Amino acid sequence: NMVYNDEGKIVGSMGISHDISKEKELARKLEIQNHKNAELLEEQISLSRIATSVSNGIIIANPDRRIKWANDSFLRISGYSMSDLEGKRAHELFRIPHFYEDNFKKLTDGDPIFDTPFQMPLYHKNGHLYWILMESSGVYAEDGSLIEIIVVCTEITDQKNAEMAL
Repeated sequence: NMVYNDEGKIVGSMGISHDISKEKELARKLEIQNHKNAELLEEQISLSRIATSVSNGIIIANPDRRIKWANDSFLRISGYSMSDLEGKRAHELFRIPHFYEDNFKKLTDGDPIFDTPFQMPLYHKNGHLYWILMESSGVYAEDGSLIEIIVVCTEITDQKNAEMAL
């Protein structure tokens, strides 16, 4: 706004200013965070593509071993649907051949076994016997507490049948 004297001549101007440096800094931080979020989303999408397209079965479980998620390959290998698996523990769901019950009890009663692959026979939902090679890894929070268990399963039925035929 212009300021005039009594004769109508401009003698000055008047305005209001406001320091917007805090808003600019916040906008910059938001832009950085949005970029990080976009990178994380892209990484998550990429990992999701990998987990859903590999031929190995993948299971993600809570620390108490309740199944949270399984990929399509595991559903195909086991014959179970995600709704069959979700929230269940392996010993509540999978039927174990009588000759392996003691070993299965040892594997499911104690602490989770990480980074040591082991072979396990199971019954498919439709009743046929299959073998899987399982390897588990823990996912840990910054404080060291276990937050998830990831299990990778490879069907080895043909290999086991060949071994037994020898």
